[in-house]
Amino acid sequence: MPCPSSPASGSPAAATGLPAPAPPVRIPDDETSLHIAYSRGITRGFLGGADHQTLVEGRFPHHRGVPLGRVARVTGDSVLVVPDPGQRVITGGLAIERAAPVERAVPVERAVPVERAVPIERAVPIERAVPDRSPRGAPRADRASPLEVTPRAGMGVVFDRGRPGEPEEGGPIFAVTGGPDGAWLRFGRPGPVMSNVHAGDRVWITSDPRVSRAGEKAAEAGRAPLGRIAVDLTLRGALGAPLELFAVARGHTARAVSASPLQPASGSGLSHAVVTDKLGALGGTPFHLGAIDSSGLAAGLHLPVGELKELRRSVVADLTAAISRVDRSVAAGSVIDAVRSAAAVAAEDLAPTAPIAPIAP
Repeated sequence: MPCPSSPASGSPAAATGLPAPAPPVRIPDDETSLHIAYSRGITRGFLGGADHQTLVEGRFPHHRGVPLGRVARVTGDSVLVVPDPGQRVITGGLAIERAAPVERAVPVERAVPVERAVPIERAVPIERAVPDRSPRGAPRADRASPLEVTPRAGMGVVFDRGRPGEPEEGGPIFAVTGGPDGAWLRFGRPGPVMSNVHAGDRVWITSDPRVSRAGEKAAEAGRAPLGRIAVDLTLRGALGAPLELFAVARGHTARAVSASPLQPASGSGLSHAVVTDKLGALGGTPFHLGAIDSSGLAAGLHLPVGELKELRRSVVADLTAAISRVDRSVAAGSVIDAVRSAAAVAAEDLAPTAPIAPIAP
């Protein structure tokens, strides 16, 4: 008896016996996205040594992300952000080898107009900004190479006044307008309290909806079973009749029937949630639960849980044997001539239909 949930004979699923593959999750792998995603920066962690003092930069408790620049002007709900060569990426750890000379910041006065003059920093490359080795012997590193980041609406920013013990303003960008000196960032409501944002504050990109969405999709995909076979279940049953269970996986169908007839339930009975929980417990098997159709099962019926488990074990055993079985056929005589003929036909199909004209010198 065919199962009502069996794939149509002409469908790709019926031809292959495999469920349609899920589309791949595209994860941004550029360095800017990585620094946004990792809240305390990129590090090898304890692979670089067991010294806790070298794993994170303990000068601030919050996520820093990617440096965007300094506030040059605050007007209404907008701020003008200009590049700051002295603002470096926070590596998150000092237990990795230095890949480039490190920058040391020295105070100077900004050359661009701002609402009020504030000391800022200019990056000066030097060979040794910190001791080459930590006390525990782990190599230390700061990063000097800048990251390319273009602010977009929806990105989250934080304004850093250099006072990590105090609350920091920040929020999502509402709109971005480019200018000759920098970028105007406009904020909506709710958003940062602009009276607490001042010229000279450092600006960091702390979140990006594109990165967040990719992470959510990857997490959702990670919750799906990997390397296991989806099995679709269908149930049929009525009062006084046995419960029938059909299971389909990779084009194979298994059927099992309960030993006892279905009885009236004193409670909720065999609800969809109950049969999903009991029949979908496929741990330790090659399968995971795909779809389950209980529409053919009358409401208000009862069957002992032990019999539900026995039905599950029965179809799992039958499907495992069917999928493991390989049907082989051996042709009589030599097949070399047939293979050569097929190869010749394939070569003719790939050959050009018209001669290719030589390219003029």
